[in-house]
Amino acid sequence: MAKYDIFISYRRKGGYDTAKHLYDLLSRDGYRVSFDIDTLRNGDFDKSLLNRIDECNDFILIIDAHAFDRTLDPNYNPQNDWLRQELAYALKKNKNIIPIFLNGITEFPNHLPKDISAVRTKNGPEYNRYYFNDFYNKLKKDFIQSKKRKTVRTLLFATLFFVIIIVGIFSAYQILNFQRSASNTIIENVINDHEYVDLGLSVKWAATNLGAQANYETGDCYGWGSLEKFKNYEQSKSSYHQMYNIISGHKDRDVAMNEWGNAWRIPTTKECEELLNKCDWIWTNINDTNGYKIVGPNGNWIFLPATGMVGDDLSDISLPGLFGGYWTGTSKESDTAEELSFGGGGGFIFGDGMHEIGYDMRPAGRYIRPVSDN
Repeated sequence: MAKYDIFISYRRKGGYDTAKHLYDLLSRDGYRVSFDIDTLRNGDFDKSLLNRIDECNDFILIIDAHAFDRTLDPNYNPQNDWLRQELAYALKKNKNIIPIFLNGITEFPNHLPKDISAVRTKNGPEYNRYYFNDFYNKLKKDFIQSKKRKTVRTLLFATLFFVIIIVGIFSAYQILNFQRSASNTIIENVINDHEYVDLGLSVKWAATNLGAQANYETGDCYGWGSLEKFKNYEQSKSSYHQMYNIISGHKDRDVAMNEWGNAWRIPTTKECEELLNKCDWIWTNINDTNGYKIVGPNGNWIFLPATGMVGDDLSDISLPGLFGGYWTGTSKESDTAEELSFGGGGGFIFGDGMHEIGYDMRPAGRYIRPVSDN
């Protein structure tokens, strides 16, 4: 029996988050999905992926604004373009190809190579992250041809049904209605087009740093209270905030609120202390990036990459992959501000790992992980 029903093809940069989200939901709903999360997918094409496509009936293609940049580059070796290789093979094998356009993209680029040009005739559901339930239900109902499989969850629900029958018809009706409602509810954790993670704390934490596209990217660097990106220490001395002791939630000095909208802000020291005191900190590596996986009381987690310690400019970074520094919205003294800082475990510098509230000069370059009260 085939191992997979659905193959998801995507670019890691730009398409990973959507691909992973669909993988989680489709797997939950009983489909067997091929989602290559272990390969970095930026080297030579892995021929073993063709075997997975052979097994699958459906081929989901995630298309962001830069999905075909390599494909249209005449100097890029097609053998190293895994998305083109996967798509060409799926077309050759007459798979049910379902394109999903992200971020306002509505059509394929012109002048696609001959081996994949036939994809222009394929259709998929309109993607809308604000009405994700409608998109996902339409994807399953009108485009996916594979039949979902009975899962362990399905068998457990069946067993539960018979137990409830014994208890009483009325109770069974109530519980099954609740289960049906819960299983059909899909919540995309997005505020103002930016994903958050609910750790079970007083605020919701952004899934990425300010200026980053993925949780392992460091994003943009800023002086404390500055609305301008950090270039060097001298430039930052003219743009950092000097007048007030709190910047969190004040739009004239909170760059997270300026960049992501009023629902987001820089965390306070107290909110960072919640991460320190109520969460488990696990030193790990994601996508070749060291950092801490911070697991909340409810089991959900965020990843804070080790940004390194920024010096006079962004080319002067010490302890890369070992140290992380993130501004809080709270000052310490007139010329310093508090930061959430950490060092990686297992090394001679930081021992078994350090994570604490530290401080630095306000013009220093640090990174920001926004929070939301919504």
